Amino acid sequence: MILSVQSLVSYGHAGNSSAVFPLQRLGFEVIQIPTVVFSNDTSYPSVHGMVLDAAQITDIVSGLDEIGVLASVNAVLSGYLGTAEMGNAVLETIEKVHRYNPKAFLCVDPVMGDLDTGFYCKSEVKDFFCRNVEKFNVLTPNLFELGTMTNTKPQSVSEVVNAARSLLALGPEAVVVTSAGGTKDARMIAVDASGQWMVSTPKLDRKFSGCGDVTTAILLARLQNGDDLSAALSHTASAVYGILRNTSGRQLALVQAQNEIVAPSLRFEATAI
Repeated sequence: MILSVQSLVSYGHAGNSSAVFPLQRLGFEVIQIPTVVFSNDTSYPSVHGMVLDAAQITDIVSGLDEIGVLASVNAVLSGYLGTAEMGNAVLETIEKVHRYNPKAFLCVDPVMGDLDTGFYCKSEVKDFFCRNVEKFNVLTPNLFELGTMTNTKPQSVSEVVNAARSLLALGPEAVVVTSAGGTKDARMIAVDASGQWMVSTPKLDRKFSGCGDVTTAILLARLQNGDDLSAALSHTASAVYGILRNTSGRQLALVQAQNEIVAPSLRFEATAI
């Protein structure tokens, strides 16, 4: 079972609304805890809804603990956080899970911003991610977030690898850069103690919502299903490309392209670099 703490939108696919269905299609029961509940994602000109606070998240986790659910959790997935206090609530959650399952791990998508938008999180959230790297087991930054967390501006493959390894040295078991540049292709790069790999897929010149959320979810599921990092990277890139290739608008065609999540129609292999 996977516990996923991130945003929830009523329309479209972002946060839990992007991550939960792929996790389910890959065989996992998912406990959802929202950090915000919005009408739609923030790429639209208007957004309505509410922001939860850390105390509410902690209260929900306490309720789950009281009915014995946390004992079944094998991984905690963290996405969009509205405040640093929410991040602390996530760390408290994995500590509670560890009381039942010391091997459960924390997968963190450090949602902070992107190259074309800059930051869309509070500075305190950025600071939270940067000062708690050693507590994350799997870390999945995009290129902008990788640069932010390492105080660099990586562009070349070697620069991305070096920046990712500098994060790995702080404690995580794996760092996966979900968008690692490329002018004609889309690249993902993964590093762990045993090696480093890259996978490239054709670049689609369109904007999509929730790509990072679905990428991290599929990667986590494959790791939980026993893939090594290179195999998980290959499946994730192939599945995400399959979803995007079948998406005509900004909202991911998760339902229509759901078979791509499980058995991608095109396979892109991760190669050692």
